Amino acid sequence: MTDKPESVHLAYDETFVEFFCDATSDDSTPVQIRWYQTDRGREVVNMSGQVNVTVSADGTMLSFMVRANDTEGWALVTGRYQCVASNGYSSEVAEFSITIEPLPTPLYVLNTTPSGNLPRTISSASLDLSVDSNPNCLHLRHLGRFSALRACYINLIVVVVVVVVVVVVVASVHAQFFQ
Repeated sequence: MTDKPESVHLAYDETFVEFFCDATSDDSTPVQIRWYQTDRGREVVNMSGQVNVTVSADGTMLSFMVRANDTEGWALVTGRYQCVASNGYSSEVAEFSITIEPLPTPLYVLNTTPSGNLPRTISSASLDLSVDSNPNCLHLRHLGRFSALRACYINLIVVVVVVVVVVVVVASVHAQFFQ
């Protein structure tokens, strides 16, 4: 084989993957390439639907297209595969697999502890939320993306917003009566 597919591990939000397989032989014995999903015991053929499967006309390319975040579609694709190159006299097999990263653990609604306080830290696969020694501060960090938010004095911010709204309302009422 001159070109062999390699195993891949994809993120759950990826939408496309392709593989290449090729072999050479003399002109009197042309090479035929076929693809198999071995753990499901079937030959891979062109297919449209939840998963779009494309095998090139010469058989050297196999691709899968799945809608973004379609874990059911990727579940159909996940598994072990073979590319089989045969010229009628001999064959060569290249094995590979497709695995998909699991979805992040969902973040659950926060409930207070029996003492009425927020828990110190709540984490999921993609989000980390914690309260530091200052109960007026909240840290929110999206893991893997290096973005962070630290909101302190949330009560003070709410009070400032309420005061601004009251001042605006009083000013507009004052302007209406004293024109």
